Amino acid sequence: MIQEENTIIFTIRDRDGERIKSLVESARKNNIRSQFLLVDYGSQSTNSANYENICKDLGIRYLKTYTEGLPWSRARALNTGIRAANTKYVTTTDVDMLFNSNPYEEIENLIKQNSGKTVYYAMSYWLPKNGDKGKAKCAGISAKGGFQFLEKSIAEELGGYDEHIKYWGMEDLDWGNRLQKHDVNIVWLSEANRIFHKWHPNAETGFLRPYTAEYDSMRSFCRNNFNPVLEQDFGKILTQEERPILKYMGTETPFERQFNANDLECFLILDEILKTREQNIFVKLSLSPRIKKGLLRIKHSILKKLSKPIYFLAGEELAPTVNKNFDFFYSSVLPALEKTQLRDYYISQELEAVYLLWDK
Repeated sequence: MIQEENTIIFTIRDRDGERIKSLVESARKNNIRSQFLLVDYGSQSTNSANYENICKDLGIRYLKTYTEGLPWSRARALNTGIRAANTKYVTTTDVDMLFNSNPYEEIENLIKQNSGKTVYYAMSYWLPKNGDKGKAKCAGISAKGGFQFLEKSIAEELGGYDEHIKYWGMEDLDWGNRLQKHDVNIVWLSEANRIFHKWHPNAETGFLRPYTAEYDSMRSFCRNNFNPVLEQDFGKILTQEERPILKYMGTETPFERQFNANDLECFLILDEILKTREQNIFVKLSLSPRIKKGLLRIKHSILKKLSKPIYFLAGEELAPTVNKNFDFFYSSVLPALEKTQLRDYYISQELEAVYLLWDK
């Protein structure tokens, strides 16, 4: 049966390890007999150790990539899993998903009916916080990340997901568009095989990624519209040797250069950063807090809800004051540094500091 020739691939980065168990156990409860592969893309070492133990207890494969401190890339994480899979078929899903049926029984029948290259999707439903499936809301056909089944060879032929799309991007939309441009059939499974997405607090609110991430993703989408087959070494696994800065983190004291909010707007800032090479090969750029706290110190999410009616009537939106140092660094400074003597870098989770490792 196809489910026995299939690997279910899902990714994680510093999330609740219990979700790994929930996903796998929901599949096994529905008699799904596929292999599982968890790709750990850049989690902190303590979390990674926990994930590895969970996978060992569950009897599933665990694959760690040394991508701590690098921009989150679901595209590259999924590509890593697809490349590492040793089965004819692969399924991509999310660590937050819960199976409610065995979709491979329907897929088995559909494969007999469909000729040509085909990718199968299951509709995702958002669960409320209490987990009531009766009140789950349909995510719509744009939410293709919940469940996707295909032959591994299709991903290899197209060059995988576009790894230029980083942070929270549109890799699923881009991938679906490229599939259709390459004459791959898209088939949605019946509602009986819907899959559920567990509730969780927002992983990011727009402030834990550069403002340019959305534009960068759209640029990739537009480019790929004309060239759906990518030439990239997709799913390449970064090794510990390729991330030399990781040996310095937590063990060495860097030279620190502090910046006030929005200092990096200055065109002369690149020279200031380059001068840090003269102080130490290991440098910390302190960029100041990402969000400026007001006098009331009320959480933005609460204040936004309270003031929503007023701002709706005014035709405006409440937004916190954001320090854009990281935005300038990521979109302008970093690309320039990567062409100089920069060996490696590490971005803090809050985007308030960047560590640099220069060549000696």
